Amino acid sequence: MYTCELTRRQWLSDITFEVDLTRPSGLEFQAGQNLCFHFQKVERYYAPLSSPADPSLKLCVYLIKSGIFTPVLAKADIGTRFTFTGPHGHFLFRPSSRRPIFVATGTGVVPFMSMARSGIRGFSLLHIVPQDEELYYRSYFEGTADAYVPCIPEPDRQAEDMLAISADKALEYLAQHLPVDAYDFYLCGNQSMIRDLTLFIDNRYPDSMVYTEVFYRSRRS
Repeated sequence: MYTCELTRRQWLSDITFEVDLTRPSGLEFQAGQNLCFHFQKVERYYAPLSSPADPSLKLCVYLIKSGIFTPVLAKADIGTRFTFTGPHGHFLFRPSSRRPIFVATGTGVVPFMSMARSGIRGFSLLHIVPQDEELYYRSYFEGTADAYVPCIPEPDRQAEDMLAISADKALEYLAQHLPVDAYDFYLCGNQSMIRDLTLFIDNRYPDSMVYTEVFYRSRRS
């Protein structure tokens, strides 16, 4: 069990913010792994935005106003202490001769930030969001990715599930711009996106590898 302190908070949008935390002595992790925070008998997992070499920890948090933990992170005073265990998980970058394709929904882009900050290059990133305000870290990826593809609905498009429309745009992009070959796909975020895209990859790019990490927007977070 580690203890850290809140040192900074910055809002990225009305629903998402960053927090900076002190990094406990002895903590080691790999880009893509998670830390499990313990609060009032609940556990919440967050992947650091930080690279494994950074001196502090940075998290990107999606606010659930009726939740248990995220409202605390959103309002806690600087200096507030939190406890966590870790690292956990195996969503790690695995170098190979195949081209890496990253696909994320919303804050599922966080592990890819950690990977990019740790020096990983040569990847393409498709970021699937229902509105452009949620294209977190766009400017960073535009400068580091071989190709950065924001997948958002047209401005005049209105539907009950805008995220599904954005996911369809990602599938269209891959079908039109990614030749049939073998790739390493890294999928992080919405479970429906991961399911649908995995089926698409199995059919169109059957010699590829697929690595997945589900990020939930839990109402209890």
